Amino acid sequence: MIKGKVVVGILPTYNLKNEDNDPYQDKASFVRMYEQRIIEAGAIPIGLLNNNIENYFDICDAYVWPGGNSIQNDFYKVFEDAFKNHKPFLGICLGMQAMATYFNILEDNKKNKELSFYETYEANKESKPYLVRLEEEKISNHSHYVTKDEEKIENAKHKVKIEKGTIMDDIYKTDTINVPSMHTYIVARVPKSLTISSRTEDGTIESVEYTKNGACMLGVQYHPELIKDYKIFNWLVERSLDKYKILVNKEHKIPNNLYFKIVTYDSKCPSIDKRESLMEESVYYAFLELKKAMQEKGYEIDLQSGYRYTIDQEELFNRIVEEKGIEHTNMFVAKPRHSEHETGLAIDVCACIDGKWNFESDEELNILFSYLHSIISNYGFILRYPKGKEDITGYGYEPWHLRYVGSKLFAKEIMDNNLTLEEASNSYTLRYSKK
Repeated sequence: MIKGKVVVGILPTYNLKNEDNDPYQDKASFVRMYEQRIIEAGAIPIGLLNNNIENYFDICDAYVWPGGNSIQNDFYKVFEDAFKNHKPFLGICLGMQAMATYFNILEDNKKNKELSFYETYEANKESKPYLVRLEEEKISNHSHYVTKDEEKIENAKHKVKIEKGTIMDDIYKTDTINVPSMHTYIVARVPKSLTISSRTEDGTIESVEYTKNGACMLGVQYHPELIKDYKIFNWLVERSLDKYKILVNKEHKIPNNLYFKIVTYDSKCPSIDKRESLMEESVYYAFLELKKAMQEKGYEIDLQSGYRYTIDQEELFNRIVEEKGIEHTNMFVAKPRHSEHETGLAIDVCACIDGKWNFESDEELNILFSYLHSIISNYGFILRYPKGKEDITGYGYEPWHLRYVGSKLFAKEIMDNNLTLEEASNSYTLRYSKK
């Protein structure tokens, strides 16, 4: 992420051949519509060039492989990064065809493990065609030419039936959609590892998915950038934020493979320990915006406790046990590896009232917290331990303890419906929520 925003890498279209042998015609291009849709979904688009493409991977949270006319072999490395790091992938037109081809090659490669991925492709591309042209299948109602003219876009649309229980079903929440089509190739065969999630009325495959082992990959044959609701791009960004929805509580331990970038924050709160003046990078930028919004209403808040090392959590737990006993401790302090503070996604805030930093509950502080809780979802935060939900969270009411969940939509659902993260998690598939 960059300054708290999801970064989506877009693959380009390459034009590497021209009759005039003009070096300036050998170029990569990016369609502006994809850039616009990603920005409208609240993310930052960046272009991925072919040479040393892996250098971009560390800053990308998701990928889009759009339509085009050529596939560069290095582009397939995007799939490998998406697998390894559970990054959402969206293939459009050529991108879907490349996705099906990639999984077909992997399937064929299992039969001859001595060959490399690309050697398998070369060996099989003639005898086992992965894609076929529409005219070879005598299908003509899928290839359309469109302009910005709304009438041409409407004329290019056809109905697509969606399978239940798929990513497409989750995105559109309907049986049938009407979408614009403009492609010349179709997928010849779908490997067993992919799920066909939608077809046209004539049986043409319109989308395929891969969701095994925490992956989140979708390929669509149609062109969602031409549809005004942009649901599919919102889905891509939302899924990129899933890692921030991690459920950590008394039953769910922090996974060993969890990694967040931790940064230092300069708090004015006098009681803060330097070792706790840390937070996850996206939380840092979200908190700065939240703090500014509170200041505009005349309230001064700051960080009282942020990220904690496991050893610090262990020392805190043992100290409170000695001071107040195990029963009290279990209601307000988490055991090591079970604390949200160890992820960097949780913060305890303090408030300055009449020039004094206040940590005790009183009327003025309660008014401040009441307003704080009414706006935190706008910045991706939730109240983690609400009043009256102790039996669900396992902890007492803590109005100062905020939890960053990344998605403003997810945060708003929780806060508007007075839910806990435990309750909200029941309706989401959170890949990091297992013990």
